[in-house]
Amino acid sequence: ATEAYRTALVLDPSDAVLRRELAWLDARAKGAGDQGIGDPDEFWKPWQVDAARLIPGSPRRKDLPTSSVVYLLDQAVVRLNPDGSYSEYIHQVVKILNERGVDEYDKVNIEGEILEARTFAPDGSILEPVVIPRERELTMPRVTEGSVIDYAFRRLSRGRPSGRFSYTNFYFQDPNFDGTFLVSELVVLAPQGFPLRVAEVNLDRPAQKSEQGGMVVYRWRVEDAPHNEPEGHMPHFRTLLP
Repeated sequence: ATEAYRTALVLDPSDAVLRRELAWLDARAKGAGDQGIGDPDEFWKPWQVDAARLIPGSPRRKDLPTSSVVYLLDQAVVRLNPDGSYSEYIHQVVKILNERGVDEYDKVNIEGEILEARTFAPDGSILEPVVIPRERELTMPRVTEGSVIDYAFRRLSRGRPSGRFSYTNFYFQDPNFDGTFLVSELVVLAPQGFPLRVAEVNLDRPAQKSEQGGMVVYRWRVEDAPHNEPEGHMPHFRTLLP
């Protein structure tokens, strides 16, 4: 099967799903047991955050009266392949502060394979939504003021025919000026020698760069970003946000 997969990848190197399956089979054949950056199936593990640890002492409505929600964590971890295809892990932990937040997060849109979806209720109970196969929108249970929504998913993107990598803009504050971000983080794992070009705007410091598991790691992290109040005739958010 692995040889057939390799042949198929030669014909279509942008097939990210097949690449993931082949990497898993190779790791299994080698007896790889340690999860982490070298594991193509759970590449986000070194940066994975336990949502339950973020909740104690987190801001309340009175602390952020103009925000509908507070993002205790806004995180993306992206692993690139040499052909420009990539796998992406998204994790958001969002505390609801008022009725606007309830309306916004009583349903969440999952754009990939669900890895985590739960509500931490104010009374300490943890509830999981009913997952309907092939349904991208989840109805989260018991979403009220003080609830925390925790969800994570993985998605795959095929590379471009040119082999170039292209990723959407990542903002470290809310483009809608409605929520407050406590921690916003982007981690990109690139193969050695991959020609990665990055445009950094309104950031106080560049990415932290390191090498781990044969990959070059770029990490951007912004903590306690100020909450911007929307104003009439204000500039476009792209000129303001990091």
